[in-house]
Amino acid sequence: MAAALSGRSVVVVFILLGVASVASSNLKGAVEKGQWMIKIMEEELNEVKTENELYKAINVLSDEFPKLIDAMESFNKMYGNSFLMDPTPQMRLYAGITKHTLEMEETQALRKSLFRDFCDRKKASVSEGKRSIDQMSNEDLKHLLVDDNHGLIYCYIPKVAGTSWRRVMFVLNQSAPYADPSTIPGHLLHRPQKLVQLTSSPRGLMKVKLKHYTKFLFVQDPLMRLISVYWDTFQRPNNYFYQNFGKKILRLHGNWQNPPETLEDSTNFGIRPSFHNFIQYLLDPTTETNEPFQPLWRQMHRLCHPCHIQYDFVGHQETLPEDAAHLLRILKLENDIKFPFPHANLTSPVSVMEWYSTVPVEERRSLYSLYENDFRLFGYTAPDAFFEE
Repeated sequence: MAAALSGRSVVVVFILLGVASVASSNLKGAVEKGQWMIKIMEEELNEVKTENELYKAINVLSDEFPKLIDAMESFNKMYGNSFLMDPTPQMRLYAGITKHTLEMEETQALRKSLFRDFCDRKKASVSEGKRSIDQMSNEDLKHLLVDDNHGLIYCYIPKVAGTSWRRVMFVLNQSAPYADPSTIPGHLLHRPQKLVQLTSSPRGLMKVKLKHYTKFLFVQDPLMRLISVYWDTFQRPNNYFYQNFGKKILRLHGNWQNPPETLEDSTNFGIRPSFHNFIQYLLDPTTETNEPFQPLWRQMHRLCHPCHIQYDFVGHQETLPEDAAHLLRILKLENDIKFPFPHANLTSPVSVMEWYSTVPVEERRSLYSLYENDFRLFGYTAPDAFFEE
C-alpha cells in the first residue's frame, strides 16, 4: 500500500505545508511547522492498508477542509503556483477537495469495493457462463453508451435516472457550448446516431475504450425499481406494454381468460394487472423460457456486467443530487452541464411495504432471491418486514 499512497501522500504534504505557511510569516517557519505536521501525518498513514482507511486517515488529519483550500491558495500566491508542478487529475482531486467531497470519495470507494469483494467470490453466478467481454454479444452490451469527446461510457439502466443521463450524453456528443439537457425531447434519445453505443465500434476499439474511458452507472434499490417500473408500464396508459405484456399477465396470473383486446377497453373497464400479478409474472419460471427479462425489469447486473467492467463511478438513485453533482465535478463539467433531475420518485422508503403487502411472504422471499445479486453487488438491503408475515 505504501507505493500506492505515494502520490496521495505528496498532495497531503503540500496541503499541510500550505496550512503551515499561512500560519507563519516566513518560509523557515512554514517548513518547520510543515515537518511537524508531516510527521503526524506519516504516523497516521503507516496504519493505512486500504483506500477506505486512507480517506479516514485524511479526515483525522484535516477535518476543516475549507480552511485547507484557502491555505493552498495563499501558499501558491506566496511561493508561486509552480511549487505544485503539473499535478495529475487525481492529485488535483485531492488537492482541491472539501470535507464533503472527501466523504463522497469514501462512499465511492466503498461502493466499488462491494463489486470487487462480490466478484472475487461469486463472479460465475452473475456471468451467465461468459468469462470475459470477448464472450459477450452486442446485445449483451447494448446498454453501454459512449461519449468520445470526453472519454465517457455510461451504462443505462431503465428507470434509474436513465432519461436524465441519456440527455446529458446526448448534449455531450454535440459541440460546446452545450444545450440545457432538460430541453432535449425524449424522442431524440431513441435515435441511434444521436446516442452512440459502445457496440458501434469494432471489438478491438471497444476493449480500448473500456480500458481507458471513465465508466459510470447509476443503480437503485431493486424493490423500489420494480415499483417504479410497474407504475410506469401498467398503471399509466402504455399501449406497447399492455399489448406485449399486460394481456399475457392478465391471462396467466389475473384470472382473465379473455382480457380486453385494447388498452382503451382495459382503461375504461378498470382491468389491468395488479402489482401482485406483475410479481407473479416475474417469478414464473416460464417467463424467461424464450427470451431474457425485458430490460425494464431485468436485473441491473445483467445490463451493466460489473464483474467484467471496472466502473470508475457508481451512483445511487437515492442520493442522485449529490452523486450527479460529484460526478460532474470529477469530469470538470460542473460549469458546462446542468443536470436534468427527473420528476419526484413515487417510491419512498416509507411506501415500499405498502406496495409489497399485497404479495404473500413466500413470494416476497422468492423475489429477493431473484434479485439477490443486485442487492449484494450494489449495497442494498430489504426491510425486515419484507421477510415477515
